[in-house]
Parts: sequence; structure tokens; C-alpha cells
Amino acid sequence: PQIQEVQKEMEFYKDMLITVQQDVKKLQDIDIKLKEADEKIKQAEEKKQQAEQKITELQNRAASADKPENKQEDDDLAAQARQLEQEAQQQIQAAIDDKQKYIDEIQATKDDKQKCLDEKENITNKLEEMQKNIQQSQASN
Repeated sequence: PQIQEVQKEMEFYKDMLITVQQDVKKLQDIDIKLKEADEKIKQAEEKKQQAEQKITELQNRAASADKPENKQEDDDLAAQARQLEQEAQQQIQAAIDDKQKYIDEIQATKDDKQKCLDEKENITNKLEEMQKNIQQSQASN
């Protein structure tokens, strides 16, 4: 029985090592995705800022336009710029949502590791208890 318990513990550690290696790879992949999400946020924020500047510029131009057709053209361009601003804001939100999803994946991996560590501790405690029982039975003989 003792040999079987030791073999069981060895199997557990072997499985744990494989799981840790898989988790490290998973976390590396998540890290790459987080960096990509940050870059998407940065690009979308720049796009949004450019759209805001264009809107302001076109609104100022439309306000000072001397001909109605120039004003209408500037108003149309401002509307297009507002649409671009809105699209940029949606891209920012999508990237933020992706980033949160990756953070949640990291937390899930952390939770899985804690379960694994708890199981290891349980096995270790059982083995220590078995060792004490064996020592006590040998001492009484």
C-alpha cells in the first residue's frame, strides 16, 4: 500500500508538471493577447482623437462659412467624422472587453493552480499520516 501511495504521489507530481507547463504556455499566449489588446486600444484612441479634432475643425469651418453650400459640405464632413469617432469608441470598448476576458482567463488559471496545490497538500498529509502509522506499528512490534 505504501508503494502505491508513493506511486500515486509521483503520478500526481508528473501530472502537475505537465499542467504547469501547459499553463505557462497558456499564460504566455494570454500575455501576447493582452499586449495586442493594449495596442488596439492605443490605436483606437488615436483614431478617436483625430476624429474629434476633425469634428472641431469642421464645426468651426461650418460656423464661419459664408455660403450655405460650404456650410452643408462641412456639416456633412463633420457628420462623417462623428461616425468615425463613434466607430473608434466601439473599437476601444471591444479591446477593453477582450482585455477583461484575458484577465478572467488568468484568474481561472490561478484558481485551477490553487485547487492543484490544495490537492497536493491533501496527498502530502495522507502520506505523512501513513508514515506515522507505519512507524508506530513498527515501534510496537
